[in-house]
Amino acid sequence: MKYIEFDSDKKLDLILLGRVAIDFNPVDYYKTLAESSVFKKYVGGSPANIAVGLSRLNKKCGFISRVSDDRFGDYVLEYFRKGGIDTSHIGRCEHGEKTGLTVTEAVSSMGCSRAGISWIAWNGAPLQQPCWYPAMDARMTCRHFTQLMRL
Repeated sequence: MKYIEFDSDKKLDLILLGRVAIDFNPVDYYKTLAESSVFKKYVGGSPANIAVGLSRLNKKCGFISRVSDDRFGDYVLEYFRKGGIDTSHIGRCEHGEKTGLTVTEAVSSMGCSRAGISWIAWNGAPLQQPCWYPAMDARMTCRHFTQLMRL
């Protein structure tokens, strides 16, 4: 099998664009949401998960999005920075929009999946034009678009 080869001269291998959220996953497994009392906080959202995973595989990733101008937005930015993800194109919302929150339940012994999502509170932090920066095109090898929101 041939793998994708990234140009080591480029500043970034991939730039992901889209939704980032905060996931609250229960620590007390195999209980319903009503029975759960302890939750652990993670950064979530498909594009964010992909960026984190690829960064852990030593790929140079950037991210384009917006986060709320509050402690949740601070958490996302710090989490990405600690993971080596370029946050220079993540903006702050300016009109009170909030970063999405997801609360899950893991009631099956077969493991937790996104099918176990019980409730999503999303007052999303929308991407705002211009969300695509043509100057970035020359700095990356691949683009991955997922869960694009209204532009």
